[in-house]
Amino acid sequence: MTKILGINFLLAFVVIQLIANSSAIPVQTEEEINIGDNGHPDSSRLDLNARHKVLLEFEKPFAQFSREAIKVILADLQAEPEQSVTNNNKITALKNALNKIENINLINEPLDAHEVRFVTNTIGELISQANIKLVSAVEKQKKLAFELQRFNFFFGEAFDDFITTLTAQERELDAGLVNLHQQYNESDKDEKWQIWIKLWNYFEL
Repeated sequence: MTKILGINFLLAFVVIQLIANSSAIPVQTEEEINIGDNGHPDSSRLDLNARHKVLLEFEKPFAQFSREAIKVILADLQAEPEQSVTNNNKITALKNALNKIENINLINEPLDAHEVRFVTNTIGELISQANIKLVSAVEKQKKLAFELQRFNFFFGEAFDDFITTLTAQERELDAGLVNLHQQYNESDKDEKWQIWIKLWNYFEL
């Protein structure tokens, strides 16, 4: 898992740099776009769809981390000497979710985008229906807890940078993303994890 995490956060760093570099280029209206000597528009700035794709690069590590968290939470609950009705319900929900997603490829390329989205949606259902807090529930697992928090940090940085690149027109087109970004800034660490699920579903396949 360590190798996977290293690759994911190398990707995260590159992604953030892509968005940041995009935002560093002055925003221009369609009429103001410079035409080069070859007669083509200046393509140095990523268009909106390309910037969307940059954010979507984070969905795979999100799904990977969530699946690892589900396994840890399930093991911890099962290890408790006495089971409450609430915990038994959580155990059942965690087992059902894991049975759906544990054999889906989230590592080797090429990935099936629909399968990755299926994992994301399954995690969303688990969180909403069983009141599972994926981030705080693994705090005793120091390494995983650190990686989850670091993911929130990296993706939060990328999300911030994305929002800064938006023109007034793009803010209208992506009003849903702007709203999610505001929710993100007002949320605690567990709520942030749920906002990422909302963001993935904003980009319907």
